[in-house]
Amino acid sequence: MRYPLPLAAAAMPALAFAQVTQQSTSTSLEGEKRVVRQVILKDEHGMDALVEQHLIELENGDYLYLHTSQPEATRELDQRICASFGSQVSKGSLVRLSPETLGGGACRTETPVEPSAAAAARRCITSMLQAPSPANLS
Repeated sequence: MRYPLPLAAAAMPALAFAQVTQQSTSTSLEGEKRVVRQVILKDEHGMDALVEQHLIELENGDYLYLHTSQPEATRELDQRICASFGSQVSKGSLVRLSPETLGGGACRTETPVEPSAAAAARRCITSMLQAPSPANLS
């Protein structure tokens, strides 16, 4: 199973002193409002790290943060922060951020399930979804 954990929530104490140092906005050919900003975040050791974030601004002012759209240094910081929590970065994740949220990304942790437990769970679900027999309807 995967349990995504947004970096913004996971590293909240570290992000308390984050700040935007530079921001620019442009419009893509598709009409999306693109935001590129330089942000000072705390890394996995609590040290300042200057990263660049590439975001898509939504109509309500929120941002979409796509891990795969970030520069290499930003993706590496995401990976290190996730690793500090014993997790891995969710590379295909899409995170919605409020304008006040400066960190992005999402971590995931996989917990293996024993095949016998998974099979029992499938049998349980299957038995609950079976149609009732005509004998049980009277």
